[in-house]
Amino acid sequence: MRTSPFGSACPRLLATVALAALMAPAAQAQTTLRWKFHKGETLNYSMTQKVVMKISANNQNIQSTIGQMIDTTWVVKDVVGDQAEVTYTFDRIRTTIEQPNVAQTQSKIEYDSKDGKIPEGPIGQLLGPLLTSLTGAEIMMKINGRGEVTDVKLPQKVVDAMKQMPNAAGAESMFSEEGLKKMITQATLPLPEGPVTKGQSWHRKTEVPTPPVGTMLLDNTYTYQGPDPSNGNLERIDVTVQTDLKVKEGSPIKIKVNSQDAHGFFLFDNAKGHLSESSINQKVELIVTVQNMEIKQDNETTATMKLNKGS
Repeated sequence: MRTSPFGSACPRLLATVALAALMAPAAQAQTTLRWKFHKGETLNYSMTQKVVMKISANNQNIQSTIGQMIDTTWVVKDVVGDQAEVTYTFDRIRTTIEQPNVAQTQSKIEYDSKDGKIPEGPIGQLLGPLLTSLTGAEIMMKINGRGEVTDVKLPQKVVDAMKQMPNAAGAESMFSEEGLKKMITQATLPLPEGPVTKGQSWHRKTEVPTPPVGTMLLDNTYTYQGPDPSNGNLERIDVTVQTDLKVKEGSPIKIKVNSQDAHGFFLFDNAKGHLSESSINQKVELIVTVQNMEIKQDNETTATMKLNKGS
């Protein structure tokens, strides 16, 4: 009796396929990251930021340091679909500014909205009214499941205080109504449209008004790293930032980004649908040319944000 030419080959083929299936790596699990909101929910965040700026020109070195600690409260007023209406309140603002004075010694300016005392000196008198107006102010905004912010509305007292700031008439000013709205819109963690696997990245490009020079262009790359090794209940998202500058047409000031390094991370509670913690460190070296004089400017910024316990 003749046998099929495939009779002995089929078992070997099936065994090979089965072995290959066992040896193949398991498909990576996909995760859909989303902000989640519930009517009446309250989130309390503490933010810190420290900026150290060093300027070198004509064999002279100048260093200034600005530190801020800001306590904020998010209250979810309403939820429709995946979009929430949220009030964003600055509960307490603490600011410290250290810079050289006329005698070339470091002077220190401190402000704490808890006591409400406006610092002496031109800088304190300039910033004091704005910081005072922000304290306790409820900023309205809408935010969806991907962290996209729209419809930002500022209280009138904040708008009025901004009108007293230099260059406030221009929409490009960071102290203008439109400038602050833009900053708030870009402040949240953006999430990808679809599910992601470990190592997958997404981008967000933003523009930050930098008067009177022009606009700072930021290209943020977010990379999903899976559950955080120190806390498996949180998802880790790493971020790197590429900075460029678009100088205003006709400006006598020329700026070049000579070197940069910016990286950080976000810890996101995907089960609860909110940010738990973030930290970003950015170093940028600029070469500024003004009337044939070259100025080297080194900026280092460290920013953190943390959800307070009980929120």
